[in-house]
Amino acid sequence: MMADNNPDNCPIAGNPDLYGLGIRLGLYLQFLALVLARPSVKLAFKAINSSTIAFILANFIVLVRQSASRTIFAPEAYLLFFLLVPQLVLNIVGTNLWGGAIDTRGAIAVLLWGAFCYYFSWFWWLGLDLLPLSGCDDEYGFFFTRVSLRGWFRTFNKVIWT
Repeated sequence: MMADNNPDNCPIAGNPDLYGLGIRLGLYLQFLALVLARPSVKLAFKAINSSTIAFILANFIVLVRQSASRTIFAPEAYLLFFLLVPQLVLNIVGTNLWGGAIDTRGAIAVLLWGAFCYYFSWFWWLGLDLLPLSGCDDEYGFFFTRVSLRGWFRTFNKVIWT
C-alpha cells in the first residue's frame, strides 16, 4: 500500500522568515549574481561575496539559535542547508587559500565552512534525536529523490560530514 501523501498528515507550517519565497528568491538571485560576476567583474564579485557571507552568517546564526532552543524541525534545518551551502562553497572556491595572504572575507568564509561542518556533524549524529519531531509520518529530505532523513541517508551523512 502506498503512503498517504496528504499534506494534512504533516503539521509543519514552515517559517517564511527562514525560507519563504522572498528569502529563496534573494538566495537564487544572489547565487546567479555570484556565478555571472565571477569571470568578468572582479570588483563586483568581491562586493557580492561580502554581502553573501553576511547573509549566510546571519542565516547560520538563526539556524544554530533555533536548533539550540529546539524550535526548528529537522526537515527545516536540512532545507536551510540546501539553500546556504552552495553559496558558501562558491565563496570558498573564490578564496585563494594557498596563495599567501588570505583576505578577511576569505578567512570568514573558511571559518564559516568549518562551523557548517561542525553543525551538520552534530545534526546527523545528535541533532535528529534532539530536535523536536515534526508530527509527519516521516521526515524527508532530497537526495536526487525523496529520502527519509532518519534511515540510510542519516548514516550516509554521518560518513560525509565527519
